[in-house]
Amino acid sequence: MAKKKRELQALVGLTFLGLAVLALFGWAIWLFFKSYISPDWTRMLAIVGLVSLPVVGWVCYNLGLTEARGKLGGIDAGIDKVVRAASAAIDLRATSAKVMREASRPPEVALPQIPTTIITRARLTDGEVIEI
Repeated sequence: MAKKKRELQALVGLTFLGLAVLALFGWAIWLFFKSYISPDWTRMLAIVGLVSLPVVGWVCYNLGLTEARGKLGGIDAGIDKVVRAASAAIDLRATSAKVMREASRPPEVALPQIPTTIITRARLTDGEVIEI
């Protein structure tokens, strides 16, 4: 419990120290502008900044759009590779199952054609031959 309290105190102290450094830096910039830069120059900087806001916004939007398209394209390429690999695996399984099924069948034996009309001869007791 004491460790968490010390960590919280350190975090609050570092936060106040960071804010103090930031305030001192802003004050130094304010003094620099007040001492060395004329009001006309400051107005011109403000106008240039105001005019450049739409341009910067447009550039940032297009950069973000390009990066988003690139990321989505990469995701699509990855998905395509996975789908292709899965399709190849499924095709391999189907082909091997078909080959195994054909290999497990008994070979087909071609039987000779039997004539449809069978002529048999018989000899009767008196020596006469007849066809049945």
